[in-house]
Amino acid sequence: MSLLINDDLIWISIPKCASVSIETALLHSKLDIKLHPEYRYNLEKKNLNNHIQRDILFYEFGIHPTICIKRNWLDRWVSGLEYIWQNSTRNGYSLSVQWEEIDNNFIYNTIDINFAKTLYFRDNFNDNFRKLINNPTIEINKNDIPSGFVTLLSQNYWKENKPCTYEFDIKELHKFEEFIQKRYGGSFNLEHLNITPKIKNKIEINDELKNYLWNVFEKPFEKRNQLI
Repeated sequence: MSLLINDDLIWISIPKCASVSIETALLHSKLDIKLHPEYRYNLEKKNLNNHIQRDILFYEFGIHPTICIKRNWLDRWVSGLEYIWQNSTRNGYSLSVQWEEIDNNFIYNTIDINFAKTLYFRDNFNDNFRKLINNPTIEINKNDIPSGFVTLLSQNYWKENKPCTYEFDIKELHKFEEFIQKRYGGSFNLEHLNITPKIKNKIEINDELKNYLWNVFEKPFEKRNQLI
């Protein structure tokens, strides 16, 4: 879900950052929208969940200013984890633990540094997924995995460890609307879509959990955007 707006501005889509709402609004606007080839392929399949890194977008569209939505990293990570459970259940998989029963120990014991490295190298997602389901020998449809697991990747992964030219907080989406209206004129209306319902679980947000998740998912970046 990434595109070029009016041959001027590259929208970088970050999972769990209002990407469906914004992309839908852009596609239905009167703006000149150019889609990345990978996105066009997924759009034909009616699948909007396709996120592309900054440098790949530069290669396709040329160097342009970028725009994106940012979000508190921990809120986004927990929302991404919940999405994996929802997406897996929707696709017919039985999870080893129900979302309501997930606690800190489950995260420490299952979603470790090796789990994270597998995600960042975008390789062998099946091994990670088999850790989460009741029947690890079941055949897994590869199309079911990336759409969920990429939600755990750091925001910096999609931005190639560099800030967007224009960044707006997810709690202030009206500023994104106003920016597009002022930059290109005309109306631009943003509806809130694909909102993940908040279901209570046993995860306790404390300093231990914050430090653990930060070290596993956020800290492993250098200026060269390589894993430490």
